[in-house]
Amino acid sequence: MAEQGPSGPRSFANFDESVSFAEPQLRSEMLDDSFKNVRFVQDQSEELAKLRIDNFNLRLLCHKYDEVFKRGQIENAGLRIYNLEQENMKIRGQLDRASRILSSLKHENESLRNDNEKLTENLEISVNEWQRKYDSLFADFQKLKVSERRSESRCEVIESESFRLETAKNAELSTLQQMLTSAESKITLLETEIAELRSKGNTSIDRLSGCIDVEDKENVDLNDLLTPLSSPLKMSRGSLLRRYVAAQEMLKSLNSNCDSLSINLSNCRHELSISENKFRLLLEQYNDEKASHLRDLEQRDELEKNLHDRIADLLRDCSDKDELNEELTGELKQLKEFDARIKEEHLRQLNKLHSLLEDRERALLEMYVPEATHTPTEESEVVAEVTQYHHDPDSSIFNSNVDVVTKEKAEEQQMTDVTSYVEMNKLQHEVALLRSKLVTQIKANTRLKAAFNALSESNPPPQKVVTDNPPVNISISLNPSILEEAGNTSQVNESFASLLNSNKKVSQTLDRTVNELKSALSRVEAE
Repeated sequence: MAEQGPSGPRSFANFDESVSFAEPQLRSEMLDDSFKNVRFVQDQSEELAKLRIDNFNLRLLCHKYDEVFKRGQIENAGLRIYNLEQENMKIRGQLDRASRILSSLKHENESLRNDNEKLTENLEISVNEWQRKYDSLFADFQKLKVSERRSESRCEVIESESFRLETAKNAELSTLQQMLTSAESKITLLETEIAELRSKGNTSIDRLSGCIDVEDKENVDLNDLLTPLSSPLKMSRGSLLRRYVAAQEMLKSLNSNCDSLSINLSNCRHELSISENKFRLLLEQYNDEKASHLRDLEQRDELEKNLHDRIADLLRDCSDKDELNEELTGELKQLKEFDARIKEEHLRQLNKLHSLLEDRERALLEMYVPEATHTPTEESEVVAEVTQYHHDPDSSIFNSNVDVVTKEKAEEQQMTDVTSYVEMNKLQHEVALLRSKLVTQIKANTRLKAAFNALSESNPPPQKVVTDNPPVNISISLNPSILEEAGNTSQVNESFASLLNSNKKVSQTLDRTVNELKSALSRVEAE
């Protein structure tokens, strides 16, 4: 923005383009209406009056600049509050997003917990069912073992009985064979004896054939004597034959019994092999079910481990969110304290500015009181001036012409010249001081505006977070005091909005004051 001053065009690139200043006519409105349209007698006192007016204007501008400078400091603090409020809003948006994420994680945790409970119930049901199946299979296995032991014991008894019968049969057969051989040997011996006896009997018959007739009567019983007698050997042979036949029949019955027992044994062995195959199948099925059960247990343990890890992560995130919430609460409290301090400082500065304004008004009244009231009585008696005021409706306080009609003497003219020269020196000294003060104030204002622009560029206002659905504010649920602090913060935002509304006016006044100070400085340098 470029403006035309008394000394030429000046550019102020570091000021805001939206700044406007008060009109120069406002300075005349602050003066008393009785001093308007006043014309004085033109002499050396006219220059003194102009210098006094310029001094007053410079002091008034310095006062305005001081006020605007202090307001600028307050506005910088207000801008800082605004930036902090925007950052607080951004952090609240982050807290809202974190609360939504945490709520979704809570719902997910609840669903996972319900799934875990369902899986646990299903696992318990399957464990009970498989335990029941295992118990039934184990009972069947025990029954099969008992039946196998019974069949084995029965087979052993049958085998032992058959072995006993076979040994008894063999022993009896051996005894019968021995008896038969002994009987046959005895029979052969008897037959040989009988044959010998018959041969001996024939020879004796041939020899005694002549005397048979003679001795017929005596040997009537010879035929009876020659008939074979029933011997105990023949009787024992018959009994042995009968016993042999009975033994053969018994052996046949034993063989038939042994065949039936062998058939029963083969049947038992077949049943045993079937039972072993069935037991083997049941054992394989049991091993498969046990392996699947172990796999299910491993999967359940892994799932429980993952769930516990997830719960631990969620608890850790929740603790982090709590810590962040506490930190944000502490920062919000610090911001509230800082806002309270800024308000106190604002009130103090307002009181100070009010007191300065009263002092300036008092000094203004003192400066515009006629000079004769401040001079001693001796001088007023010596200098007998008759001043006439001619009011002109076109005149103002800055371009008034003073017409003084006096009757002075040479001595009075010399005294007036001396006093005016002294006052001129004083005013020139004051003007030099004011010029240095104005230069320092302009430099400070330039630095202040540069710092303000750098701060506004380095801290841009963050974008407002727009959400369609109101999130679940977990920070309020965790710390209810944040709601009250948020209400206080809204009040601070309202006060800050009003402060921003006055910021434009103050900035406009600040820029115009700087321009007026520069123009006044150029005018003072020209004079």
